[in-house]
Formats: sequence, structure tokens, C-alpha cells
Amino acid sequence: TICPQALPLDQWQRHHRNYEKSMVSKARVKFVSQISTVLFDVIRNLNLPYSLTEFNKSVYLESPFGRFVGLCNQIIQSHLVDFIENSIFWFKENIKERNPISIDVQSFNSVSNVFNTIEPREPVFIVYLEIIDNKLEFQPQLHHFTTAINEEIEYAISSFEDFHKIETVVLKAMAWTPVPNYNLPDLESEPVVTLKNELKAMIDLSIEKLNEYVSKLEGFSDLLSGSAQDYANKLKESDADLNKVKSAIAEVIRQQSEIHMNFPFKVTIGLFQLDLTVVRKELRQRLNERRLALLQLLLSESYDKMKEIQKSYDAMWNRLLEEPKTIEALVSQREFIENLKNSLKEVAGEFQSVLLYLDTVEEMYVSIPDEQDNLRWELIGYEKKILQKASDVS
Repeated sequence: TICPQALPLDQWQRHHRNYEKSMVSKARVKFVSQISTVLFDVIRNLNLPYSLTEFNKSVYLESPFGRFVGLCNQIIQSHLVDFIENSIFWFKENIKERNPISIDVQSFNSVSNVFNTIEPREPVFIVYLEIIDNKLEFQPQLHHFTTAINEEIEYAISSFEDFHKIETVVLKAMAWTPVPNYNLPDLESEPVVTLKNELKAMIDLSIEKLNEYVSKLEGFSDLLSGSAQDYANKLKESDADLNKVKSAIAEVIRQQSEIHMNFPFKVTIGLFQLDLTVVRKELRQRLNERRLALLQLLLSESYDKMKEIQKSYDAMWNRLLEEPKTIEALVSQREFIENLKNSLKEVAGEFQSVLLYLDTVEEMYVSIPDEQDNLRWELIGYEKKILQKASDVS
């Protein structure tokens, strides 16, 4: 039977050829049945033996056996013509009834196919959209579908040669049988040319709308160009602060949510069912990589700042460990201790901004590396440690 579901191109060709073979087989059974009926009628009315001297061309053509062969030719001719015309009709009508009269591509998640009736229609082909070399590509290429349909038309016409073979076997022993003059449709005949043109127009409309649909995915074009690390490096080079990075992360999360909620797995566009599973998965993966790259940027930037803060604390601690041996050194140390709270307040402010970086990372359920986490807790207690030492020195 004709497959009601959409199929990938290779499976559609295989199914169609099996369908053609089935039609040929049924036609052959019908042909043999009709030939058998004629043959039994001939056998019932055959008066053997013929006189060899009287068995000439005119006698043969008028004999029951000659009439039998003539009827065979008529049946073969009838079957061939009907078979080709019926095959052309089925092929065109089957695709035509599944082809919408108009297609409206509004957005990547909204495509409207309008048919003559309200009955649901299944597309004919499945085509896949994939990301190849950071570009959206159809698999297989769209021009292959028109080529494949033309190949199937040629295959269907060539399959009728089976009947010619049957006729050849029947006529081999009948030297006097007139050669039949067939008027059969071929690849250049009007029905077949019209069929090919009509099908090409249907497919071209669907292909045009497929390309229009891909243009609706331009909102995700930045995800297709460059890696997640490149995106993070651009922010770093632009001296983006925490707020800019957090805004970038929020935009990534918004896009992830949009893809999860609204991006379709499949969409029907004319004669095609466009499979977007690979693109959907790839976009989600790239967004996740971008989110992790931004969080890694926060970790990297905060770690560098934490090391600078550690150096500032270490300098204060080492200064407190100095033992003044002169009056000038003692006065300098006291002045340092008097200004220590202001210095600590300035460094603590920088440290609080760094902690906001780490809080952002942890809000995204990403673990902070052990080395950086240990440094964080060390710095948290460093201010109290320095104040205690300053109290002991004074």
C-alpha cells in the first residue's frame, strides 16, 4: 500500500519501488488469469490435428490458436496502457492531495499549512536540518528530492518491460503473428512530462518555504559562529564588569528556556517534515557550554583578584611582624597601625565584590574549585587575624 507517513528519502524510494513491484505482480496475475480464460476457450474449440499442407499464414490467423495469440496482444496492450496511466494518476494524486495550497512561515515555532479540506494531511518526505561547519544544512540536500522523484518515474516506466518479455516469449514460436504497434507513454510523452512538471512545482514551493523557515532561525546565528570560549574572551577583552557578565548569563538562560519551551522537534512544511532534533540538541548544548564558559570567566577573574587581595593582606601581616629597632621605625609602625583600619576597609570592599562573583557562580549550581574555595575562607578570616596582631603589637 501507499505509505501514509512521511519517510526519509532513501526509505521512500525503497517503499515506492516495492509498491511498483506489487502493482506489476498484481497486473501479471490478472493478465495470466485472462490469458488462461482465453486458452481454455481455445482448447475446447480446437480440432486437431491440423493438416501440415493447409497450415499457412491465412489458416493460422483464422484458427483458434491464431486468434488466441491476437487476443494475447490485445490484453498486453490494454494492460500496459492502463498500468502506465493508472501509475501516473496514483503518483500525482497521492502527492497532490498531501501538498498544501499555501504555506505561511510566521516564526521558527509557527508554520501554517492550508489544505483544500479540513482533513489532516501527512507530509511525504522527511528532511533533516543539521549544523555542519557552523552552518545550517539540509540532509539530504533539497535538490536530491526532485532527482529522486524523476528516478522513480523512470523506474516505474521501465518496470512495464516485464510485459514485453511475456509477449516476446508467447510470440517467439509464432513467426506469422503480426508485430503489435504499441502507443505507450514514455518519458517524453505528454502525460509523463506534465506529471514531472507538476511534481516539480509542488516540491519547489515546499523547498522555497523550507529556506524561508531557516531564515527565521537567524536569532540563533550567534550561537553558530565561534566557540563558547571565544564568546567569553570577547567579554573579558571588553573589560566587562560583574553586571555585564551576569546580564550575559541571564540572556543565555533565557535562550535555554526559549529553546526548551518553544523550539520544535519537528515541523511540517508543505510536502516535507523537517526534523529539528539535531539542531535543537546542538543549540541547547552550545548554550550550556556558553553558560559554563561565562561562569568560568567569573571564577578566573575572581581568583586573580583574590590573589591580589591575599598579597595586600600578606603585606599588612608582614609589616606587623617587623620589630622596629629605631625611633623612626617605631613611629612608622604606629602610624601604620593607626591607618590600618582604613586600609583593611578598602581591601575588604574589594573582597566583598569578589564574593559576589562567587555567589553568582554558586547560584548556577557550579562548584568552586577547592584551591579557590580554601583561599576564600582564608581571606574571610584574614582581617580579624590582622586586627588581633595589631592589638598585640600596640
